[in-house]
Amino acid sequence: MNRSRPSLQHLNNPLVYKIREKRTSGGPERRDSIQTIRLANSFVLKLANRYIGVNGGYLGDFSYRTHKEFYVEYCDVDINPDDFKGTTRERFIAILSGAEPHLQAKILRGVIQRFPVGNPIAPESRTVALREQIEATIRELERGPEPEFDFPVYNVEIVHRALIMNPLRNQASMAHPNEELLEPAEALLVINVSRSILHYLDTKLSATSTE
Repeated sequence: MNRSRPSLQHLNNPLVYKIREKRTSGGPERRDSIQTIRLANSFVLKLANRYIGVNGGYLGDFSYRTHKEFYVEYCDVDINPDDFKGTTRERFIAILSGAEPHLQAKILRGVIQRFPVGNPIAPESRTVALREQIEATIRELERGPEPEFDFPVYNVEIVHRALIMNPLRNQASMAHPNEELLEPAEALLVINVSRSILHYLDTKLSATSTE
């Protein structure tokens, strides 16, 4: 019997993907698009409360000392919880929420190793299914977002000329030998519809660039 890959949706979207776009200057104007990936705040809370477990406001069986040692011993990261205020739970949440994606993946791996399923003092909510979903989340964090990409920002006039005027001029006008020509009404219809579409795209792109 084949086992399907754990679904991330059961954790109510454990990852947050964001696309940030900006216009660049210098040379041809271009729009750079950068996708970022992070753990969702709701997932961080579920990890702390349901997988690790909370006792009297403290995280699992962590003391302040063992919590500090956890990051070096299990995660191989240089993080000092003493730089954060609050209980071990509050510090853990602050550290994991603010870490870069590759560090978040290391911390999650450390959590799975430090708090195995089946431990006698583990909460009932620490299940194999939840661990597998965490592992799936780790793989997504390690894979990272899609590579950066960029594409030209064309204004309406340029696109209009490229998509409409050039084809009409070359294939349906008297500028070149053509057997069939567009009737005036048909040509006007094509131009007006295209202008409406291009106006919509230009408006949407302009709005995105100001966010």
